[in-house]
Amino acid sequence: MNPPGNPSPTLAPVEVRPAERALDDTLALVERCGATLEERLAALCDLAPRLELKRSLHAGAWIFGVAGERDRDGAAYGRLSFHLNVRAGDERLVCVARGSAGGRDRRSEELDVALSDEPLVALADFAERIVLSFAGAYFASDRATTRSVTP
Repeated sequence: MNPPGNPSPTLAPVEVRPAERALDDTLALVERCGATLEERLAALCDLAPRLELKRSLHAGAWIFGVAGERDRDGAAYGRLSFHLNVRAGDERLVCVARGSAGGRDRRSEELDVALSDEPLVALADFAERIVLSFAGAYFASDRATTRSVTP
């Protein structure tokens, strides 16, 4: 409390600099993109309980994915990850999908879209296609592995 006759100082409004605003916008976009990716990955985990959602940050990319360990019964190992980069300077969203199913690495695929071109729509379509392709390979390898182990 201020003593009588000594008014409380007036706080000057805080100026948000363009760099801080850009960082806030980038983080908000990453969260929206992550939610878009995790929605599709969670649906995959519902179908394949051995797969678990993973989220990390590595080498400047936000990584959203799933991975599962090989069971004792020989069930197939699989992993799928989306490496997300927002290139604010270029105003681009870049997402690289990597994965493996049944002991085989899958071809990496990349989405590169301008931030002005509704990147969430493009990312949702890209993720849907990748997850469906991965699911087909994962479940095919799981059936093949299970058949070869079953007496």
